[in-house]
Amino acid sequence: MESSIAQSIHKGFEKERWEIKGNGCATSEDLFWKLDALQSFIRDLHWPDPEFGHHLNQRLKLMACDMIESCIQRTYTSFETQLKKGILLDATAYVLPNEILAMVNVVLDAKNQSLKLCAVDGVDVHKYHTKIDDQIEKTSANMRVLLIGKLISVLEKTLGKLSAYDEGSMMGSILSFANKKINVTGTGVDLGKSYVSFVRNNMDTIAKRITDDLWVLNIIEKWYFDQVQMLSTWLTDRLDKSLHPFQCTCLAHVVKKIYTEYELQGMEEEKLNSNFYIQIEQRMATEEATCVLQNAEANENGGDYDETDDKNPAAAAAAVKDALAGGGVDKAAEAGKEAAAQAGKILTKGIGGFAGKAFGSFF
Repeated sequence: MESSIAQSIHKGFEKERWEIKGNGCATSEDLFWKLDALQSFIRDLHWPDPEFGHHLNQRLKLMACDMIESCIQRTYTSFETQLKKGILLDATAYVLPNEILAMVNVVLDAKNQSLKLCAVDGVDVHKYHTKIDDQIEKTSANMRVLLIGKLISVLEKTLGKLSAYDEGSMMGSILSFANKKINVTGTGVDLGKSYVSFVRNNMDTIAKRITDDLWVLNIIEKWYFDQVQMLSTWLTDRLDKSLHPFQCTCLAHVVKKIYTEYELQGMEEEKLNSNFYIQIEQRMATEEATCVLQNAEANENGGDYDETDDKNPAAAAAAVKDALAGGGVDKAAEAGKEAAAQAGKILTKGIGGFAGKAFGSFF
């Protein structure tokens, strides 16, 4: 009896294609059905010898515990193998495969089935349910960690691209020179949009494919927290540097949109407005103001300005950096407001000068 079901599990998982079926996959659905049908059949026989009936029932419960344990182990091994597959060059195009989500469903369904198959009328008489439930919880937690790690790796790759634009780096110097001297322009908004699209697509996939809503909410919340923490760390490492316009436009878009995306998934406002998110939001506000100021001043002066001038955008950027280093994000926000006000004056002046030249030549 045990060997027949065990052999069925072995053959089933060897051929398993990990397509979502029912609450798990084809092999898990078949396993749980067989175990339940066998226990129901033996129970309905109503053995005249109570002691033998109790012994047989205990044997079936132990067998169910062993079979579920084997199912969990085989599923987790396949999960690790599937998750080790690399991500293509365009990391933001990655979407979690259905095979991975089917494996998660198998483990979650095993937790629901174990109470019925390993306990007696909801009571864990033989302590089999406690044993298998602990293993399922550990496996589920490990799956959650690995899954989030896979998703976070896309943010790591995205920030790796942005790091090439760091102030003082060779690539950053080349790109800055290209922008100023040969009019090569670029924006990080496209990269930011690609990353936000990646987040949206994977959240929708997880929400639609995973059968346990609580598990979905937990993984979404943890993913959000890890993202904002990584962004905060990345920005903190660059407190003494001005962000390149490409970096600024990309991150500004991500920071603004990521909040909305997770809010739509039902995350609480208190969890969304974490300390890390508040920090990166304020930091990006100052960086955006600095970028606007620098661009406006450069356009007005044809790219040249006096380094000792109080209106020098580099001086404004330095003021923001000093504020961040000395007084934290609140002080930096005040410096950013001043920079934004100065940028508005420059833009107004630039538009006025352009209009004067245009109408002067007309008349």
